[in-house]
Amino acid sequence: MAEKNARVARFLDAAQEPKKELTPIEGYEKTDLMTLEQSMQSMTKKLHNLDTMIKIALRNSRKPVNGLTSDESAAIHLYTMQWPETHASVYTSLNEALRCQNRRNLTPWFPYLKLFFTALYKLPSLKGTIWRGVRGNLNDAIDEDLIWWGVSSCTEKVKIMEDFLGTDGERTLFNIECTNGKSIRAQSHFEAEEEVLLLPGTYLKVVSRWSPSKDLHIIHLREEPAPYQTIAPPFEATSSPVDLPSLKPLTISKEPPKVSTAAAASVKPSMPKPAAPASSKPKFRNPRLEKIIAEQENKEELNITSMQLTEADMEIVVYYVIGQIKCRSGYNEQSPNLPTTTLTTLKLWSNQIGDKGAQHLAGALRNNTTLTALELGENQIGALGAQHLADALRNNTTLATLDLRGNEIGALGAQHLADALQNNM
Repeated sequence: MAEKNARVARFLDAAQEPKKELTPIEGYEKTDLMTLEQSMQSMTKKLHNLDTMIKIALRNSRKPVNGLTSDESAAIHLYTMQWPETHASVYTSLNEALRCQNRRNLTPWFPYLKLFFTALYKLPSLKGTIWRGVRGNLNDAIDEDLIWWGVSSCTEKVKIMEDFLGTDGERTLFNIECTNGKSIRAQSHFEAEEEVLLLPGTYLKVVSRWSPSKDLHIIHLREEPAPYQTIAPPFEATSSPVDLPSLKPLTISKEPPKVSTAAAASVKPSMPKPAAPASSKPKFRNPRLEKIIAEQENKEELNITSMQLTEADMEIVVYYVIGQIKCRSGYNEQSPNLPTTTLTTLKLWSNQIGDKGAQHLAGALRNNTTLTALELGENQIGALGAQHLADALRNNTTLATLDLRGNEIGALGAQHLADALQNNM
C-alpha cells in the first residue's frame, strides 16, 4: 500500500504548486541535445542508484515509438519510474526545481530538460478530457485561473484517478479539457496508468465547480493560451534553418521516390483548392495574437512561437501580416497605421496550425514578394499541408528558407516540396 501511494504521488501533487506567478522556464533550450546518461550526470550524487535506473529505462526503450529516439523515450520512462520509498524519484526532484521561485535551481537539470521536453514536443498533442486530483479541498485556493509550473501527471480514465484518490476524506478532482496533453502510455514504466502529461507552464481557466458529495469537490478546467510565454520550446527556431535548395536531395535519386498507390490516393483526391488571402477581417478573433502583431508591426521579424495557435489563427496572420499588409515597405495611403518596414521573417514554431493552417499560409505566399524566411517547425503539418506549401513555392521565388522540422510530412510531402523546388530553380 505504501509503495502504491508513493508511485501515484505525482498524480496527486497539485497542492504543491506555487501560489505566485513564476518567471518563464528558459535557458535549457540552448543546451546541446545529449544521451540520457550524459544529461543526468549532474544528478548522480543527488539521486540514489541513478546509473541503475538509467540502464533499466534504456533497456525498456530499445524499441521506441512515436518517432522518438531510444534516449528520448528513455527520458520519459525514467521520469515515471519510482525510486525506493526512502529516496526521491526523478519526478519529485525535478518538479521541486520547476516550482521553485529561484530559477537557478533548474540549471543542473537543463541537459535532461532538453532531452525530456524534446521527446514530449515530438509526441502528438492529445485533445480531450483528462483527470487529476488531490487529497483535500482546493476550492478556496484556486481563483478563476491558474498556471501549473510542474510537469502535471494526469490520466485519461476517471476510474484510475478515483482509485488513486480513494473514497474517504476530502478530495478534489480536476476535470481538465486539454489541447496539448501528451499521452506517454507507450513510454511509461507503468502503462496501466494511462498517463497524460501537461507541460510545465500550462495555463488553465476555471469553467465550473461542484460538489456531488460532502467530501468530493470537482473543478472543471479548460486549457487556454497563457497570458505570456511560460516555457521556451526545446528547439531553437533560429538555429540550423533548412534552406529550400537543401530539400532537393530528399528525392534520393533522379527518379521520384516510390509512394504506394493507396498513400497517394489518400492525399490527392482530398486536395482542396489553395486558400486566397482574406479580403475582409476574419470573424475569428484572438486579442492576444492581434496585440502581439500590432506591437511588432514595424519589425523585420515577427515571432509568434509557442502560442498554441490553430488553423483559425492563421486567418488572422494571413489578413494582418501577409494578406492585407503584404509585408511591403513604404507608406500605405489607405492604411497609414500599417507597417512601413518590410517583414522578411515569420516565426511560427511550436503551434498547432495543421494542414488547414498551412493551406491558409500557402494561399497568401503565392503572391508575396518580400518574405524570405518562414519557420513552421512542430506544427502538426502532414503531407497535405506540405503539398499546399509546395504549390505556393511554384509561384513564389522570394522565400529562401522554409523550416518544417518536427512535422510529419513523410516521403510524399517531401516529394511535393522537392518537385516544386526543381520547377522553381
